[in-house]
Amino acid sequence: MQREYLASIVFNVKAENKVKIDNCLFILNSLLKKYGKLFEIIILEQDVIPFLKDEFQKYCKENSNVKYYFLYNPYEFNLNWGKNVAARHFSNAKTIVFYDFDFIVEDNFIEEVYLCDQKKYKVISPCGYIHYLNKADSDNFKKRLDLKNIPLENPHPIKFIMDGLCIFNKKFFLEINGFNQHMPFEIENKILNLMLKRICKENEIRISNETYTCLWSPNNDKQLNNFGFTFLKEKYGDSYFECRKIFNNICSSNDKFDIKQIEKYNLLKKHFFGDADLYRFEKRNLWQGFCQTQSKINEFHYKNLEYGEALFQITFNDIYKINNFRNIFRRKKRCFIVGNGPSLNKHDLSLLKDEITFGFNSIFYKKDEFRPNFYIVEDNLVMKERLKEIEDYEVQYKFFPINYKELLKPSPNQIFFKMNLGFYQGTSRYFRIPRFSLDATEELFCGQSVTYIALQLAYFMGFEEVYLIGMDFYYVIPESHKRIGSTLISNTDDPNHFHKDYFGKGKSWHDPKLHEVAKNYKMAKLIYESSGRKIYNATIGGKLEIFDRIDYYSIFEKPNVSNIGAVDQVKNHLSYKVGKTIVHDTKKISDVVNIPFRLFSIIKNHKKEKNKNCKNLKKYSDYSEALKVQQYFSYKLGKCIVSNYKNPFLLCKLIKIIIEHKKRK
Repeated sequence: MQREYLASIVFNVKAENKVKIDNCLFILNSLLKKYGKLFEIIILEQDVIPFLKDEFQKYCKENSNVKYYFLYNPYEFNLNWGKNVAARHFSNAKTIVFYDFDFIVEDNFIEEVYLCDQKKYKVISPCGYIHYLNKADSDNFKKRLDLKNIPLENPHPIKFIMDGLCIFNKKFFLEINGFNQHMPFEIENKILNLMLKRICKENEIRISNETYTCLWSPNNDKQLNNFGFTFLKEKYGDSYFECRKIFNNICSSNDKFDIKQIEKYNLLKKHFFGDADLYRFEKRNLWQGFCQTQSKINEFHYKNLEYGEALFQITFNDIYKINNFRNIFRRKKRCFIVGNGPSLNKHDLSLLKDEITFGFNSIFYKKDEFRPNFYIVEDNLVMKERLKEIEDYEVQYKFFPINYKELLKPSPNQIFFKMNLGFYQGTSRYFRIPRFSLDATEELFCGQSVTYIALQLAYFMGFEEVYLIGMDFYYVIPESHKRIGSTLISNTDDPNHFHKDYFGKGKSWHDPKLHEVAKNYKMAKLIYESSGRKIYNATIGGKLEIFDRIDYYSIFEKPNVSNIGAVDQVKNHLSYKVGKTIVHDTKKISDVVNIPFRLFSIIKNHKKEKNKNCKNLKKYSDYSEALKVQQYFSYKLGKCIVSNYKNPFLLCKLIKIIIEHKKRK
């Protein structure tokens, strides 16, 4: 397969340096104008929040080869770490160009990239000389785009590979674990070139004779230099000295150092090389990419999952995974959120085969009949008591709060999100105040029901219509269930869900607090309808009236409609015919005498009938009415006779049905 890009060009930016940003935009426009979509252009912003996102997203929308990513870094700007992250995670080409955005591209640039792309060289510096412009000349060039009237005397010679503008074979770059991820600027080039000189052959490195011009920008190197060794020594103590010792051995021995020193040096870097989450776990990057890791939490406290803050911060990889779903289903238009109420048993779930669906908690009890595309667990009690079933449940994607990451075995289909618990926390100013997230990469708000998380995700994914099923919005709390605060301990079959074992004997469950759920549903309705979207309640029965109702079977484009409806089919059952004959046609003594003959005739004719139209009752719009017919006294009586006509205790069974019928009256 032909590759799309000749190479990936990487820029690292930070909002606080306005001159650098201006230079970056200038060079970016120049590259796009000169080369079009020949290169993949990767822009990495390092900061606490993405200040420059809107600025660069404009370019991303207009140019498919321009890609913007945000890296969380609350500390000093770490240029080389950003380069390593780009190479390890984002580059889609075999050649990668690290481009400090002050250099003006010369005509030889594409030729040098091509040489590296063809594997003739492992690393190339496209320039051998640099001319640095002052502020006035730099501003003048940006206006006129011409260097003719600008004096370019005494360019600085380059005798080594300069990390600020270099071209690497990406495979080779990954093998050497990239650049040093936190070192003072004045020694970065030295250690890089010492390594290259030792591990590369002479014909694998190229330094061009061309002269490149560098735009003016404030010199902030001193600030980073001051950060260097003193900070590392104070912060990391002995572990710092181990790295420093190796580095000193490499540098002091110059050309004579042992290759084992380099191997040991690379080994120290390897573990955290290009770690996009380097700063998210307080793992402050140590010298040469060697880090002090966060201590492990030996005991997992489930209580913290319900009322406390998340024990783990959302990672860049998690955000990246969630972001892949942003507006991804806008063209699909609709989805189904499948609740777990008793009414779910009235729905024909096979109709959802080609639909996008969300399922929750113990929906795995229906795994033989239905599996959702997206499976979500919010409740800590469910996670604690059903962990094995949750891990073993096979679905396309699983969404969990980041709090549960320590509990679960890693799996490629797991996606973790930041869950805001403010709705539950009495100390929060948003206690019991509904909020709705428009961006799942930032956070999702709890709303007393896991379905509220699904409504936020569905909005984020771009669905215009959301259909709710299995949402009975009605709970019975048996008096025998033990209550501990808002937690209930079950000692009976579950009357509130589609399966008796859902919260059956011995299981814990939370007081549903439907009045709190209603608050959040009203918020979701407001958000959806304000943006021209709609939530429908397609539940068969139930007491949820916040959303407009719609008949479940009427949603589908090709409903299974037959000349015989569900009620007609039930009335065509042998059980109904037999029961009706016994109940309604035995008012006279002569009728009672003729009952055996009439029943024989009914059974004989029933066998002769070819019921080609008899299909699954759930596929008809009058299915709920058909269920009522099956509860008729005549139907039950007939069913008992048909099913037990050889049973010696048939008379006892019939008497029991008659007694129950009289009690109901």
